[in-house]
Amino acid sequence: MGSACAQDNFNKLLNGCPILEDLQTRIYYTEEQGEGVRLNTLSKLMRANISTIDVPIKAIHNVHFLQLKMLGMPLEPKINSYYSDFLLLESLVQLELRFYNMQYHWDDVVNVLLNCTKLQILSITQWSDLNNQDLYRNWRNRNIVPKCISSQLRSCTLNFEGLTDEIQFATYILMNAPLLRVMKITIAESSCPCWNALKELKSSCPRISPKCQLSIIFT
Repeated sequence: MGSACAQDNFNKLLNGCPILEDLQTRIYYTEEQGEGVRLNTLSKLMRANISTIDVPIKAIHNVHFLQLKMLGMPLEPKINSYYSDFLLLESLVQLELRFYNMQYHWDDVVNVLLNCTKLQILSITQWSDLNNQDLYRNWRNRNIVPKCISSQLRSCTLNFEGLTDEIQFATYILMNAPLLRVMKITIAESSCPCWNALKELKSSCPRISPKCQLSIIFT
C-alpha cells in the first residue's frame, strides 16, 4: 500500500470488526498519511502484533499482549509521538518491543514501562548497524524504576548485540525486579564488543530476586 487511501481502507476494515480479539499486521506505506478515516477503538482486542505506522496505540488500548515493531530512522518523529500514547495501556501484561536500525533512548523505554503497570513479561529485540555510531542509545536517568519492574515483572528476554548500554539495561532489570524468575539474554554474535562485561554480569551482578535464573546465549 502506498497512499492515504490505502490507510483509509484499512481503517474502514478494522472499524467493521468491533469484536476483533487478535490482530496481526504486515503493512508497508511509502507515502505520508493524512488524517483520513479515523480508526475507532478496538475495545475487544486482546492481542496485537503491529508496527508503529499501522495502528495507533489509542485504538488498541485494551490489549493484554502487544508486539510492537519500531522501524527505521525516517519514522522517528512518529515513534516519539507513539511513546506519549502508552499511558493508555493499563491492561498490558506482555510487551515485546523490536527496534530495527533506529536511534532511541533507554529513558524512552523506561517511560513506556512507567505506564504499563500490570506488565509481567518483557521482551526487547534490538538490531542495528554496529558501525553506525548515530544509533547509540544513551541513558540519562537510571534512578526511575517503573512499578511493573518493582512489583510485577516475572520474565525478561533481551535479544542484543552486547553493547555497553544494553548490558547496563540488563543490570538495571536484575537489580530492580524482586519477582523476576527468568532473565534470558541472547547475543547476536560471539565476538560481541563487551565480552568481559557480560561475564561479570553473569558471575557477580547483584540480583534483587533470589529466584532469578540468568542465562546468556550466543547465536
